[in-house]
Amino acid sequence: MQQLPPSELEAWTQRRLMKSLSVPDMNRLRKEWIDSQTTAKLQPGRLQVDLLNVRTETPLKRPIMRVKMGSSQYYSSRAKLPAGDWNEGFVFSTSYHTQLFDTVEFDLYDKPRRRWPSKTIHIGKAKLKLSKLAGRDDVFVTFLPVYEYHAHRSLPADIRDMLMNSNVALKYATSARLIGSVQIRVRYKFQRPSRDTPKERAPLIDTGEEGRTSSSSSRTVVQLPSQHGRGELAKDEFYIDSVFRHRLDSVMNTHVPGSELNLLESSQAKDDRRPKKESSPSWWHKLWPSHPGQSLRGQRYGFSQNDMEDTDYKDQKKVLSPSATLSISTGKTGSPMRRIKNKARRKARHIIYSVNFGDKKFGTQWMQNSFDDVALAHPTMDHLIGLVVSKETRALVRAIIKMANAFGQGFKVTSFGILKALLILQKYYQSLPKSAPSIEIKDRAMMNEACHYFNHALIAYGWRGLCYLGAYGQYIRGARNRRSNKTAIIRYLKIPSEDLLGYEYGMRKGAAFQPSYFVSIDRQRKSIVLSIRGTWSLYDAITDLVCEYKPWKGGLVHSGMLASAQWFYTEIVPQIFRYIHDHQEISSFIITGHSLGGGAASLLTMMVADHLEELRQLSQNPAFRLHCYSYAPVASCSPELRSQYTEYIHSFTVQDDVVGRLSYGTAMELKELVVDTITAYNELGGWHKVMTDPKTRALYFDIIHKRRARILSQVYPLLYIPGEIIHIHRREADNPIRLGVHFSAHSETSAISNEMFLSNTCITDHTIYTYQHAFDQLRATYPLT
Repeated sequence: MQQLPPSELEAWTQRRLMKSLSVPDMNRLRKEWIDSQTTAKLQPGRLQVDLLNVRTETPLKRPIMRVKMGSSQYYSSRAKLPAGDWNEGFVFSTSYHTQLFDTVEFDLYDKPRRRWPSKTIHIGKAKLKLSKLAGRDDVFVTFLPVYEYHAHRSLPADIRDMLMNSNVALKYATSARLIGSVQIRVRYKFQRPSRDTPKERAPLIDTGEEGRTSSSSSRTVVQLPSQHGRGELAKDEFYIDSVFRHRLDSVMNTHVPGSELNLLESSQAKDDRRPKKESSPSWWHKLWPSHPGQSLRGQRYGFSQNDMEDTDYKDQKKVLSPSATLSISTGKTGSPMRRIKNKARRKARHIIYSVNFGDKKFGTQWMQNSFDDVALAHPTMDHLIGLVVSKETRALVRAIIKMANAFGQGFKVTSFGILKALLILQKYYQSLPKSAPSIEIKDRAMMNEACHYFNHALIAYGWRGLCYLGAYGQYIRGARNRRSNKTAIIRYLKIPSEDLLGYEYGMRKGAAFQPSYFVSIDRQRKSIVLSIRGTWSLYDAITDLVCEYKPWKGGLVHSGMLASAQWFYTEIVPQIFRYIHDHQEISSFIITGHSLGGGAASLLTMMVADHLEELRQLSQNPAFRLHCYSYAPVASCSPELRSQYTEYIHSFTVQDDVVGRLSYGTAMELKELVVDTITAYNELGGWHKVMTDPKTRALYFDIIHKRRARILSQVYPLLYIPGEIIHIHRREADNPIRLGVHFSAHSETSAISNEMFLSNTCITDHTIYTYQHAFDQLRATYPLT
């Protein structure tokens, strides 16, 4: 027999083995696999889970599988075989935030009979964390362990070993045992944040030799494709930048009649003629007119002045009333300067069109499209709610339900059980040793300026804020309109009405992600100030509830805050840039706010800071300054963004303020700790025993201490307070004769946002009243000498 060469022998042996063992042709299968991947591609942001079969040691007859993620859930068909053999696929919508935190749950049921009497038995549960899909193929098959279903979670084995040495009577919960596995096929392309942020930006505008502006190019707005076929809430950085440039070009190249007049000096001379406190006993009546007029300067530069609530916005777009226009056109001929002013006022109407504040289409349409899965998951309840409330309110309810479903998945605890767990956790946090305060702030100029601009953040709440603080009668007394936010701002800040350039207030249905605000001139410090109101209305709460993480500028941010900041960036900031260009006496741009306003102000400052050099060219002032003073801000950005803009942002948080420690990641940590707390006190003999027995409570503290260390080591993605953090500590007065508390300001690191800290005052420390009390003391502590 002729001996075959080694290569041919190996090939012949391989063919014989393939034929005898019935091994399929791997080359043909590889081609089929490639074809299946190219023909079965999913859209970005779509996850498909194919349910194949299940194997369990528990006997099954007609298994059913429920597949759930957040508000979306599906049920498989009632299988004819115990192994399932479904081969059924289920599609879920995902975002970048979803793949960081969410879990797909597989609940196995057995329903032997279709008709009554039949009992559906919950057999077991399997889980797939989306974060584990990083680095996997776009299509793969895997097995998930199925554990026996238990209504309550048991403590880990290492905790049980620690409890064995104690003399406390224990009620061990049966631990879930492994009973089988489920085979699934996953089709998903893991989302990666874009890292192609340009290092060098094109100039916003070209300035000539005389400082006049001209369009640098015929810019067009970049069209951004939407994800899942719907409009996105917080847009891509490039898209927002193109919208901003387009808007700024339009504003900068619009002629503003009367801008050649030195309005700043003329109004300042008018201020010098006002009666002083020493010269007139009724000086405050003249300083605070009963019906302050509108700022025509602000209207010329496109700043909206809307203080009407529940009123059609179209009525507010009139710059001058018909009677005022008539009086100007038919008035007597005065001095040449007056004639020039009157002519400028007539021509100034709608020169720069004001923004459409309270645009329902943006917020409402996004909410309805984003929360449709809630309506699909709860159709009956959604229909009943829609019968009695407006579609905007129903969108708000959908937002709350969606967030509750995503956060509470696998979290079967009653409200009373959560309350009891939080009470015990509060005692645990009180038992922890308090860290020594860091270095006290010595920068008097910065602290004095922060105290000064806190007044702007406070009065952004308008007349309602004064009511809350008990100062309504002090500032609104004698006003014709006693519910006027404009009057409240002018009187509280003690500024002339013409220095209140713009303001937007009103509770409008569907106007989400557009907080109320005002723009004013601070003559004392030669600055223009944008003050953003914190959470007050239901639609402000929408901005807080939409707390998904969004990739931005190489980091992560709070998407609701980013949407609000982007609205200010494209609709309000261009007018401010033009005003700064025409009034070069202004030397700084200050952005401030409290709570929601502080978070939006911080992210807005990051956007404007990228164009600070162009802003300095516009003002023809190389030392022009941009700064943000944020009070009680939300944890809204990742560490890399926080450190990148530290020189532009100062954030202030008082004592145990929970909002600066609250992000989706820290909320997930607290959720895990609450579940472990309920399990621990149930196994230690109940909640009452833990609260009353010191020995049992000490053992409980040891359990929670270990579980807390384990949970914090899981490294959930967290958000942090932006900028340089100033932590205001509160302590009892040193002098026993002098009652009250003492506040001091200390430098703080970003570690303050690593964990939610529960205390008796964690909620009240966030209120505007607490911050007012703190800054009243700090104002006396840091005077300018």
